[in-house]
Amino acid sequence: MLVFIKGEKRILELQVTSCSDDNFVISTAKVDLTKNNEIVVQLPILIKEKSINVTIDTADLNVGYYNLVVTYSVNEEILKRKFEVEIAYEY
Repeated sequence: MLVFIKGEKRILELQVTSCSDDNFVISTAKVDLTKNNEIVVQLPILIKEKSINVTIDTADLNVGYYNLVVTYSVNEEILKRKFEVEIAYEY
């Protein structure tokens, strides 16, 4: 689980690998922050050669539990990763 304190702004770098091709290309990517299976916000991303950078700014988000859903295309595949996220009260 990824834990943030409300007010934090972080950049996460997600490393991407391919079992079938070392010279793969990440052609598309999107990252949604969801709560109760509904999209709260689509997060800004930057596709690098073998990674996806995601910026999470918790300033305008409510304290609670979310899912971070990353959808991306590598060659002809569409892949997804899901991470649990907690935004905690400021101390």
